[in-house]
Amino acid sequence: MKRVLVIVSVLVLLFVVGLFVTHHRHETTPMVATSAAPLAAASAAPTDLAGGVPTAFSHPGANVIVIAIDTLRADSTTMCGYRRDTTPNLERFAQHSYLFRKAWSVAPWTVPSFMSIFTGLFPSHHGVTNKFTAVGPNKLVATTLSPTILTLPQILHRHGYVLAGFTGDAGVSGSFGFSRGFSVYRDDLHFGAMNHSIPLALAWLKHRPTGKPFFLFVHGYDVHGMFTPPHGYTRRFVHDYHGKLTGSPAEDAKFREASLYAGLQPGWLGHPHVVGMTAADGRFYKALYDEKIYDCDKRIHRFLVKLKKMGLYDNSIIVMVSDHGDEFLDHGSIDHGQSLYDELVHVLLMIHLPGQVQGQAFDDPVNSFDALPTVLDCLGIPIHHHIDAVSLRPLMTGGKMPQKYWFSETDYRFFVHKRSVRDKRYKLILDMTTMQRELYDTIADPHEKHNLINEKPKVAMRLEKVLEAWLHSLGTPLDEYRGVHQKPITVF
Repeated sequence: MKRVLVIVSVLVLLFVVGLFVTHHRHETTPMVATSAAPLAAASAAPTDLAGGVPTAFSHPGANVIVIAIDTLRADSTTMCGYRRDTTPNLERFAQHSYLFRKAWSVAPWTVPSFMSIFTGLFPSHHGVTNKFTAVGPNKLVATTLSPTILTLPQILHRHGYVLAGFTGDAGVSGSFGFSRGFSVYRDDLHFGAMNHSIPLALAWLKHRPTGKPFFLFVHGYDVHGMFTPPHGYTRRFVHDYHGKLTGSPAEDAKFREASLYAGLQPGWLGHPHVVGMTAADGRFYKALYDEKIYDCDKRIHRFLVKLKKMGLYDNSIIVMVSDHGDEFLDHGSIDHGQSLYDELVHVLLMIHLPGQVQGQAFDDPVNSFDALPTVLDCLGIPIHHHIDAVSLRPLMTGGKMPQKYWFSETDYRFFVHKRSVRDKRYKLILDMTTMQRELYDTIADPHEKHNLINEKPKVAMRLEKVLEAWLHSLGTPLDEYRGVHQKPITVF
């Protein structure tokens, strides 16, 4: 009898201890406040891909390093299944990070996209939709972020962070409002690459102010059409090309402008001959682009190695993000900004947390401008004003995101005014001036070649209602654009 009582007592004790441990294992810090619907309650942190221990989400006081690769389309990276081994080092980084394989940008070019990443607002909300703003029929003034809008790095600054940025200028010039709150913001080389930004960043890290956490923004145009490798192309991915093109910035600019003006022609269906390129030329340009990705991958790897040697890698939240992609005749054009197809809005997003050993990949859709709200959530820093972006905490801690729809927009140099909405399967693209609509099944037709607008009228109507409601929430109803053709901005 005594033996039975001892056994029962032990079992009761184990049960009580188990309850106590379970209770404390699931404690989390408060969520960052956003304008979106309340996020689903976070469940237990997910185990990594290798079945290891859960990664802690909360890291108050951690440093933040944002590595921004301009113009990198996600489908050209190894970790997103690309046929060429363009990013072997980034793939290794993904094995120890959270990889969001379906990250969508809210805009298909640099200025509005990165401003959305900095502010957590859609372009139509933050207002920096072009480099210039029209004030009258023949006058343009440089665009800058309204002083009433607080950037997310500014919030970090108010919480004691030192901000430093080293960029490739152009679309992330400090003059647009990116440099607010920064102690140092270098934008001295137009279309500069990581081989310019990274040495400056490392030099700053060695002599940075001590005793304060930092936010470091390192940006480069390594894979942009306006950048040429310092020692020329090796053509490592070029095979059987006998054309006359070279891939020079001047050549790329010529085809970019031709694409934009071709798009103004009524009924243009994206035929490459209008731009002046052949299919072989497009493949050649894509091969050069892939080579630049491969080179950029090596530069970033060397930077990460230096961070580890400096003892900064393990106590920093590291975000790897791109702002938009690039087109190589996928839909008959060259460059970016002019459309909302996935080659332009499917972007790279990875987040590495301090102490993270194993990675986890998600196929749930997210937006790239969710990156910094997620970082602030990790740091336990609240956002007290309205933003459109949300923290990805639910996904990263084993739950699901509440969003059902994802939006993108472009008013690129006033050549186009397009908006899109997507759910987990279908995507609707609307030309705001002509009212032309395109509907794609992104699962059955991932390259968006078969317009289903006449075949799926109910789906189109549902998404169009969602899009119209979103436009009204932005204060940009359809009636303001229908039939309006603005004079294009010819300054690149």
